[in-house]
Amino acid sequence: MPKNRPLFLLTVKEINRFHEAVEIIFDPGDYEHEFFKHYPGQYITVRIIIDGIERARSYSITGLDHRTKLKICVKRVPNGVVSNYFNDKLRVGDKVFVEKPEGEFIITKNDLRRGRNYVFISGGSGITPIIPMLKEIEDFDQYNKVLVIYGNNNFESILYREELEKLKVRTDLICALAVTDGEKAKDLDCLAEGILSEEFIKENIEKVDFNLSDTIFFLSGPQAVVENGENALSKLGIENRKIKKEQFFKDTLKFADGQDHVIQIRTKKMFETIKVERNISILEAGLRSNNYIDYSCRTGSCNRCVGRLRQGSVIQNGREISGKELIFACQSYPLTNDVIVDFKPSLIQRISKYRSLQLIVAFCIGVFILFGMRYSKGDNFISAGPMNTGHEELACAKCHNTEQGSMRQQLQSIASHGLGINDSRLEFVHKTVQNENCIKCHDKENDRHPIHRFNEPKYANARKTINPTKCVSCHMEHYGVRITRLNPGFCVHCHSDLKLKNDPISPTHQKIIKEANWAVCLQCHDYHGNHVRETPVDYKDTVTKTQIKKYFNGGEDPYSEEKFYESKNI
Repeated sequence: MPKNRPLFLLTVKEINRFHEAVEIIFDPGDYEHEFFKHYPGQYITVRIIIDGIERARSYSITGLDHRTKLKICVKRVPNGVVSNYFNDKLRVGDKVFVEKPEGEFIITKNDLRRGRNYVFISGGSGITPIIPMLKEIEDFDQYNKVLVIYGNNNFESILYREELEKLKVRTDLICALAVTDGEKAKDLDCLAEGILSEEFIKENIEKVDFNLSDTIFFLSGPQAVVENGENALSKLGIENRKIKKEQFFKDTLKFADGQDHVIQIRTKKMFETIKVERNISILEAGLRSNNYIDYSCRTGSCNRCVGRLRQGSVIQNGREISGKELIFACQSYPLTNDVIVDFKPSLIQRISKYRSLQLIVAFCIGVFILFGMRYSKGDNFISAGPMNTGHEELACAKCHNTEQGSMRQQLQSIASHGLGINDSRLEFVHKTVQNENCIKCHDKENDRHPIHRFNEPKYANARKTINPTKCVSCHMEHYGVRITRLNPGFCVHCHSDLKLKNDPISPTHQKIIKEANWAVCLQCHDYHGNHVRETPVDYKDTVTKTQIKKYFNGGEDPYSEEKFYESKNI
């Protein structure tokens, strides 16, 4: 097992078997908080002992259900030791060691808030990190334009095909699918028979009405897919900084010399002699000889299996290395019998792994900054960002009330609460902005969705998902917009069973609900019901999504200029 990496023993709660793949659902148990704070697109590393050898593999987090389930999907790989074990032998109730989520192939809130466009290019199991990203885009609902270009060997083994179809209905998602064997899927409107070639990728990107200068590109999947995607984007003039990549497999075996070698490696105190059989990487040989080399991805992306070549020659991704360089054990094959590789980390590498030391330094810097803020002069000495629409002239103290007590008393209170001595605690310097701060200016009697109403028991599931009892759930300050998080899809939590005897609109509410087209709700209904207007009954008379997006971002009010209640005290 790796040192200095926290491991969590999770129980397999459910298993869903697909064609050539298996979806594994873990019960996080007491470790829930360790896994549910992650970015869409990140992966977890699972560790399991098979035939006496510990194996580690990385799998994308494909979903989190109701804060009680953690999901991954494992596609069967020919001759894959771990993938075949998970597909054939793993059972409900088995326990697996799992590491915390990590990875840089992610989509962030800052990306979403900028209202960017997105192009996802993936093949095979490369769709697994993309599914949660698409759901995050839908959830944030800034009406981003999204194109998914996905390639697969056959129709039956397309992962999350139903999810993609649902997303196409609920959002403005455009899907271009290339299937090598497309005979059984000719009725699929987004299907193209063939491979995910450079031409196919370039052609489908050129078809869409995207501003490519404000588009982020995500490439994931096998080596050929990623390379074809890179070449196609290069021909379109896309800069590398706008491309995020995650390669799942890398064909390095072709670089091995096909001979057995005897080399020396050091993973602990002493160097040991091990045999590297032909066509076996240094990483695999180390694991077979019970010399643990930390690793995760086996594609050279996780930067874990790094060792320093002390002597001899190895070949890594087609490049011969004979100097004292750092190499990736998963990508390297020995060329001589005098190879010596040192995997024992240097002093600097060991220090960098001490998370506690990093946290202490960060805490000290934070206290220093906050101490300076506490005694700085002026009301607006620092701002987290531009004031939201309508708040441009608002003073900080209008919302941020000063906490009682001195700084020392506040820190004592926080420490006592953390140690379980006190049930309540003071906050540090300023109190958190609460509903009462907002209601002082925005108290509206004619509010269709008053925040206090959501405290009723029947809205328990909605509270878990979107926390509608807090104004700041949708109206976070310092982003220079009017609304930061308001997804029309939230309506599903309360109105999925809506039935009207005399439905006045076209299309009807029943049709909208059946198609799960919740994105159109705000085109007729403004959320708080504060705008004086007549509700339209025909779709052509509604507010457009573009108008709503501009309104969210601080633009002109598309509903009406007249309001029942104007804001006060600003």
